[in-house]
Amino acid sequence: MSDALRFTVYFDGTGNNKDLNTPEGTQTNVARLFDLDTAKGTNLARNSGHAPLQYDDQERSGQSEKIYFDGVGSQAQTSGTSLLEGATGRGAQERIDQAYDAIVSFHNKYPDHKVDVNIVGFSRGASQSRALANEFIERGVPKLDGQGQPTGEFLIPPGQAHINKLGIFDTVATDGLANTDTHLGKNLEIGKNVESTTHLVAMNEYRDTFRLTSALRNDDNSRIEEIKFAGAHSQVGGGYKNDILAAGPLAVMYERLQSAGIEMKPMLQDDVRRVEQYNELIKHPDKIHEALIDSRLLKGEQAFAQGPDGAYQKVDNTPFPLERGTLNVFDRQSRPFDHETNGRGVIFENDDRLSRNGVSRALESVGSNLKSLGQNALSATARFVGLETREQAVDKSMDVLEQMQAERAAVAQEQVSGLSTDLKASRPNTTYIEGLKLQPVPVPQSAKQDQQQDPQARQRSDSFKAMEEKARGLNPSASIGEASQSGRKATSGMVVGMDEHHILQKVGQTDQFVIHDRRDVDPSRNFQLGKSTAIVNEKGIGDVARNVAPKLELDMGLFQAMRR
Repeated sequence: MSDALRFTVYFDGTGNNKDLNTPEGTQTNVARLFDLDTAKGTNLARNSGHAPLQYDDQERSGQSEKIYFDGVGSQAQTSGTSLLEGATGRGAQERIDQAYDAIVSFHNKYPDHKVDVNIVGFSRGASQSRALANEFIERGVPKLDGQGQPTGEFLIPPGQAHINKLGIFDTVATDGLANTDTHLGKNLEIGKNVESTTHLVAMNEYRDTFRLTSALRNDDNSRIEEIKFAGAHSQVGGGYKNDILAAGPLAVMYERLQSAGIEMKPMLQDDVRRVEQYNELIKHPDKIHEALIDSRLLKGEQAFAQGPDGAYQKVDNTPFPLERGTLNVFDRQSRPFDHETNGRGVIFENDDRLSRNGVSRALESVGSNLKSLGQNALSATARFVGLETREQAVDKSMDVLEQMQAERAAVAQEQVSGLSTDLKASRPNTTYIEGLKLQPVPVPQSAKQDQQQDPQARQRSDSFKAMEEKARGLNPSASIGEASQSGRKATSGMVVGMDEHHILQKVGQTDQFVIHDRRDVDPSRNFQLGKSTAIVNEKGIGDVARNVAPKLELDMGLFQAMRR
């Protein structure tokens, strides 16, 4: 695992809000992953019924951090604002800008540390993730003064920033009018400064307004993986209660984030059980077919009730806005997938053209064609006057690097073509599902398994919470951090709390408190409450010392026996 500090941004999808959805069990996979990430978190949700929190650019805990944004249109009550946000994506750019500012602030907190930036998103949140990645890369990290204002210098110059991991679920990029491909002002291409991208896509989404914006490029996808899953949009990104199909994408992204260096907690036992059920389900295409949800129905899986005889009874067959039957109530579905499906549309982004208006794109196309004509004319003239033969032109252009690029481009174009064909052919039937050739997903370790391997895990967890409560009792506005989890670090301050698992230390005259795990502290040292001291924290040093001590005693006993 990298020694770098991590800063991970989580963007939820349209209408999704973990504060409102989690109590109902309808939180998305993005919300679940945010909660599983062990980093210090800040919830920047705007629609949770409280004033939006602000990222604290002054606190320096020394820990990796994460921030969460709810989706546009995710208010608890339907209103004109929520409908406008949901339809147009209004509010997305404000979330992107706030996330960028937080990334810049985090870098300025720790200017001498390497920082791995990761971004995770679903639906329009995936669109925001891609736009943020490009904004971060293009703008770099300005150096800030004590008041948080740019100094004119850069910690990372524009164009040189990198994204460690981009993890996205089923990107839907529409901004502005529905049924359009444009997303003005947002560049969604995935470039070379993104080290690794995982995009999980829904192969059974049939709403006209939910065209997929693929992560694939037509030139090089060596750092991009796009994995197909059966199910509708929210059966990949999550959001339906107790949906087994959503467990597969969750498990894959959980594993990919871990592989990218993001430390994750063990999954809840119920979530692990759903992953196991997913791996069993995909063995049977007919069972997958039964599990598909027709997202063209506003109530999704709750639109109809199915009786023991297989017959469907209408509960609420209201269509999703702009879908067939919106205006004509007599033309609504009498069962899921009653209306014909025509596959799914897909958009590919190899540049930032779709972030500009139609006039700009048309002028650029004309200019590109004129440039191509000019280059061809110059090449033809050179051959005519004998300055360049056709063979020389080919030899000059096809060096080793260009040949490799050509091979990658050929593979990429085949991937693009294959995805387009598969989405166009998509139908909610077993034949199509069989053709997806779905693979089992990795089964994560559960919290219960983790506690079985470490029987004191529960006591340590309770001890840590007790130390947090102790710190807040001493100072309600306390800033509480966990001692460094990498390298060797000393912290000076007064010991204000301790038990057999942890030591609570107040740092100097500040409002900062640090919790030390005794496994990472020299066990031979004695600490006293109310005394100021320096505590050296080194991962696992306590366990090592405890394991070595009995051996040293045994060796000394053997030495004494030999002397006698």
